Amino acid sequence: MSKNISRRRFIKGVGGAAAGAYTGGLGSAREANADSTAVEWDPDRPQIISSKPLVIQPLLRHEIETRKPHTSWRNWGDVHTEADGLREVRRISKELGRLSQKADFPLEILPVARVTTDAQAANVRDASPADVMILYAAGARSLDPCITSKRSTIIFVRHRSGPVYDWYENVSNRFLRVPGRNFEYDQFRNFEGVGVDDIVVDDYDEVLTHYESDYGAAPKVSMPIGRQVTIVNPDCAQVRWLGFTGTVESNPAYSICRSQQDIRIEIGKLIGISMGVLTPTKSKSCSPRWLSLSRMQRSAGVEDEAK
Repeated sequence: MSKNISRRRFIKGVGGAAAGAYTGGLGSAREANADSTAVEWDPDRPQIISSKPLVIQPLLRHEIETRKPHTSWRNWGDVHTEADGLREVRRISKELGRLSQKADFPLEILPVARVTTDAQAANVRDASPADVMILYAAGARSLDPCITSKRSTIIFVRHRSGPVYDWYENVSNRFLRVPGRNFEYDQFRNFEGVGVDDIVVDDYDEVLTHYESDYGAAPKVSMPIGRQVTIVNPDCAQVRWLGFTGTVESNPAYSICRSQQDIRIEIGKLIGISMGVLTPTKSKSCSPRWLSLSRMQRSAGVEDEAK
C-alpha cells in the first residue's frame, strides 16, 4: 500500500467501489467494469469510488410568531419571523455549499426546504427522495412530524454559529426524553431511531462524519443470481478460519440489515487461509471442517484438522 494513502481513505474507496459495483441501478459502474482493460497497478493513483451520491435534504423548521402586548409571545431562540427564516435559508445554503466542496465523496444536496407548520413538515418528510435529512431545528412545538425511520436524520442546532435555535435548549427535555406517568424523563426514547448521537451543535465537521457513515451504508448490495462467491469466516481470535464456496440464490430485504444475500453452500469445498493467502485444500469430507492454521505455516504447506 502506498505511504501516501490513509487507512480510512483506502477502506472508503474499496468499500464504495465494491458496493457500487453490485448496487441496482448503477448500470454505468457495471459498464465501466465490463469495458475496462488491464492496467499496471499504481498505489499512488487516486482511487475510484463507483457508488451513487448520497442525497441530502436540508429542512429548516421554525414558526412565524407575532408580537403581542403584555404577554409572552415567542419561544426561546432567534428565528421567529418570515425574514428571519429567509436569512437562515441563505446561511444554510452557503454552509452546505462549503460542506459539499470539503467532502471527498459525492453528495447531492437538495434545495433547503423551509416549513412553519407540522403539516408542511410531514409533506417534506414523506415526499423527499433523500437518503439523509439534516433538520435545522430553529423552532417548533414538536420535531416528531419532521422525522421518519425510513431515512437517517441529523438534528442540527445552533449555539454560536448563527442565530440561537430554540431546540439548542430544548432538544434534551422535549425530544430525546419526554415526560409521562412512568417517569419517561429517565430514559431516551430514540424516536424513529434518532438518538443523542444524531444531535449536532454548530459543528459541520461532525455533520460530515455522519454523512460518511451514511454514505458507507446507503447502497444496498444486490449480487447477480448465480454468481459464484467465496466466504471466509474467522473465529474471534482470527486463529482458525472456515472457508467455503457457494452460489448466490437471492437478495432478500429483511429489516435486520441493509444488504443481505441467500447463498447456497457447496459442502466439502473448503479453503485454507494462511498469512492472507488463499490455498485450496484436498479434503474429501462431505461436511465443513474447521481449518486450524498456525501463523508460522507457509501457504504451500497448509494443514487442516477436523473439529
